[in-house]
Amino acid sequence: MDYAFPMSLLQPSWYTVGKAFVGVGDPRSWRVLCTTPDEEDGCEALAPACDTARECAYGTNAAFFSSDGCVGRLVCCGVAFGTAGPYATFATTSNSTVLGLGEFANAGNLVQGHGLLVRRGASYVNASSDLDSTSTFVTEKAPRTAVGVFANGSLALVSVDGEEDVGAGLDLFEFADLLATGLRLDAAVNLNGGGSETVCANGTLINTPHGNDTAAVCERPVGAVSCLLDAGVMEAPRGKEEWAVTKCWHCRSVVRVVRDQTAYWRCGVCRKCNGRPPSARGVWKGLIRCGLCRFYASRLVHAFATGLIAGIVGSGLLWALPEVSRDYSTRAKVAAWVPALALAANVLVQFALAARLDPGRVPKRSREQWARLVAGEEDDWHKFQQQLPWCDLCDNLKPPRAHHCSTCSRCVVGLDHHCVFLHNCVGAGNVAHFVAFLLSIVAGTLFVVVYVAVVVVCGIRTGTTDLRARDILRAVVASRRRGTVDAATAVLARVASTRDGRFLALGAVALGVLGGVGGLAAITLGIIARGETALERSARLYRAGPDYRHGGFGSLSGHSPPTLTTPAP
Repeated sequence: MDYAFPMSLLQPSWYTVGKAFVGVGDPRSWRVLCTTPDEEDGCEALAPACDTARECAYGTNAAFFSSDGCVGRLVCCGVAFGTAGPYATFATTSNSTVLGLGEFANAGNLVQGHGLLVRRGASYVNASSDLDSTSTFVTEKAPRTAVGVFANGSLALVSVDGEEDVGAGLDLFEFADLLATGLRLDAAVNLNGGGSETVCANGTLINTPHGNDTAAVCERPVGAVSCLLDAGVMEAPRGKEEWAVTKCWHCRSVVRVVRDQTAYWRCGVCRKCNGRPPSARGVWKGLIRCGLCRFYASRLVHAFATGLIAGIVGSGLLWALPEVSRDYSTRAKVAAWVPALALAANVLVQFALAARLDPGRVPKRSREQWARLVAGEEDDWHKFQQQLPWCDLCDNLKPPRAHHCSTCSRCVVGLDHHCVFLHNCVGAGNVAHFVAFLLSIVAGTLFVVVYVAVVVVCGIRTGTTDLRARDILRAVVASRRRGTVDAATAVLARVASTRDGRFLALGAVALGVLGGVGGLAAITLGIIARGETALERSARLYRAGPDYRHGGFGSLSGHSPPTLTTPAP
């Protein structure tokens, strides 16, 4: 015997989780029903599962069968049929539920399946002695059926619809992951699935069986049925917690959620979060910490940044430079306009590239697809499936140096930070353009500041400026009896009424941008020179494991599609 569970007092019920049908109940209400209990084999004549289970609150198909009858041992309500084989076995006695390989004595109901899928709360497909993990039976996508128990002793009948001829359904690795991780079963045995997979509630068919392994919906006759008797109220497989039936906002799947967790929960089908955590409730906390709010706030800041850049570039090219260069010679105009146009074009192009290029988001693939890619030509790709670094938030591969962006809800390779001015992440795919954008802003604003300073100083020296100190003093004297705000407003209005005053205002804005962006550029270049990202610098994540840094300025070389790589030498 592998291990046993005490009986539970949970009443039978059934519900759906995504495409899975789950029947939950007291193991003492579980029965194995044979189609021909009066015959020697017990299932010599096959019959539709719903006909055999018409007295059951919830029933599924059970044992594997062939033209000679059921495969392995069956105990139907205390009567034994068939010959025991080295197969995974699920049985109930008068006071316990037992699982393991072979036959168990004193079993009141027993069925032999093919494969121990879950053991001690973890997938057991690779270790089950009656399964070949590389066989088509294990790896093909098909409808599946299982019987198992929760840690508290409650029994569960689980079925997943599919269609073998088009590869719809789950392979046994995915099915075991659903049972262990999604439903939190402590142990489970694989039963007959494929075209035989059938689910009945109160004698009525409730799933979509494909008995001929084709698109046609029909119920295949089977030899035995796994049955939960005596319908009761719907209860959870997790003790006394009250559950609520709700719908996922993202994938629209109907799922059950613990009632006191309905404010914030993760869907078991699409793995996305619904609602807000306690730390993000309230107006200000919600705006700051809610990922959806951050996403739209990022979009607003990006619109503001786009307008600011367009305003500075436009005012410089459409007003300031034409005004200043009106009396220039042709050679002087060329000397002024060529660098101005080049710098403006560089700022706009690098801004667009940094904002629109893919920062290095990990392509969306299933765990099986990633395992096959990692295995390459090797046939035994299953051993890689559970070893892949995985992000539970976006349900996707998480390569080395990749981090999950809570604003974009995606993992990004080499994520530095989410830039609200770009409304995009800065990662391995666009970090070079981000740095070029910062440097182009530094060069452009420095050009504006120097040019404005030269124009104003030359005007003062030659006496051609319209911004005179005595005019400003007169404005100050005239407004001395007013309040501080009114006086400052009057002085600024007098300055803005002059051409050189407007130049100074433009230069002041450019100087402020130069200081802020220049500091950011210096910090970014310092981080890149060490081969780090901003996240790695702040948390020193790479010290907890292998060093995947590319060396000084190696991060600017871009990225390739994410793969599992070895540490840098």
